[in-house]
Amino acid sequence: MTKALYLLILPVVLVGCISTSELTLPDGSPGYGIHCNELANLSQCYQKAGELCGAAGYQVFDAQRNREFSSDGTSNVTNDLIIGCNKIT
Repeated sequence: MTKALYLLILPVVLVGCISTSELTLPDGSPGYGIHCNELANLSQCYQKAGELCGAAGYQVFDAQRNREFSSDGTSNVTNDLIIGCNKIT
């Protein structure tokens, strides 16, 4: 692999993978599901919540840490948050 290709891949590996999806909370208000794979630690999930909601802040409705084991004995840890952005009054 060339040096340039390593430089393109490295930031992705260091940052980890965080995905978000819009959802509707039980009270009907909009919210977000935030999924962080094993390369992204929990603080990065909370940072993403802050980016989504900005100065209004957010409320965490659910936070889960999941560990899945594969048949070869390795494990994969993920973090999931369900948040709602606070309303600015």
